[in-house]
Amino acid sequence: MSLAGHWDNVFQTKSRTDVSWFEAEPTTSLELVKSVTTPSAAVIDVGAGTADLARRLASDGYQDITVLDISAIAIDSMAAMFTDIDHKPNFVVADVTKWLPGRTYDVWHDRAVFHFMVTEEMRNDYRATLTRAVHPGGFAIIGAFAEDGPEQCSGITVARQSAESIADFFSTDFDPVRSFGRIHRTPHGVDQHFVWVTLRRR
Repeated sequence: MSLAGHWDNVFQTKSRTDVSWFEAEPTTSLELVKSVTTPSAAVIDVGAGTADLARRLASDGYQDITVLDISAIAIDSMAAMFTDIDHKPNFVVADVTKWLPGRTYDVWHDRAVFHFMVTEEMRNDYRATLTRAVHPGGFAIIGAFAEDGPEQCSGITVARQSAESIADFFSTDFDPVRSFGRIHRTPHGVDQHFVWVTLRRR
């Protein structure tokens, strides 16, 4: 099965509240996006799935939001969540390692995609896309499984990270601004350790 097919199957067979990454409130993501932007900012949420961040930002006045996911099923489900909101995001179905953005953004937000970049080629392609997508002075916010976090997610092996490893990998074009660890409790009561890093594009 292709990677897109795998994620289509996940979003087709599981409810949005039953997947391990579900959050009733995207508290950390909202805090970090709002710490570096105003509602006039252009924000892209990469690997958004059916998470609530884009909807919450739209409700708070953000009008330039892009939502990207490899799964067309996830994007269709996300679009259905915006039927009652005037300013709808730009929805993109794409593999982040192959996507060529046609514009730049003030903020790139990624909660739990970068740790799926398990090969050097995947990480390099991800970095190339991110660098094209964020204009100088813009920010990248990355949340990934910490070094003591899970070794797998949804049956796929991940590459666990530290704040230092993330900052070092993107150091050619980005400077670290802020980092911290946070625990995510899954809907089934399992604690997952995340590391969050904010980077600024030089």
